[in-house]
Amino acid sequence: MDSWRCQCTHWSRSPQQHKMFTYSGKERWEPVALKFTRIIKDNKWSDRKTKQRVFDCLVGDALEYADKLPRTLGFTKLKKKMKERFSDKDVPVVARRELNFTKQEESEILAEFAQRIQTITGDGFAHANITTRNQIATEAFIKGCCEKMAAQRARERNPKTAHKALNI
Repeated sequence: MDSWRCQCTHWSRSPQQHKMFTYSGKERWEPVALKFTRIIKDNKWSDRKTKQRVFDCLVGDALEYADKLPRTLGFTKLKKKMKERFSDKDVPVVARRELNFTKQEESEILAEFAQRIQTITGDGFAHANITTRNQIATEAFIKGCCEKMAAQRARERNPKTAHKALNI
């Protein structure tokens, strides 16, 4: 019985294991940096180990960007550079990039997909006039639509909005 208590006490003192995640640059950097800072403190990592773990979590654009930075940067400066590149001010850039690759999910109905496209287009082209935004959203909707016959019909009729493309 006493040995069991010792084991339980020993286990409770061990640092909490955090599930590692990936960061691609498509979402805001700040929440990721906050979570990572907490993990660093919990695990008492050195700056070198911290940088290794950060790079282990980076994928896509975020990894390409970080890999081009000087190797001598500490975590604090790396965090600052990532914030400059992937903070809210880049939401339009990220949204435009995302719009190029957005596809309808298998379980997603056309109306949901159209709404998702409209949201991304609004984020990426907030300062464009409504006609331009609708045109961009319609093109992205047709391009990402899984139902190829519906997309072809929409392409032929040249709808003015993604929602009108839904009704064709």
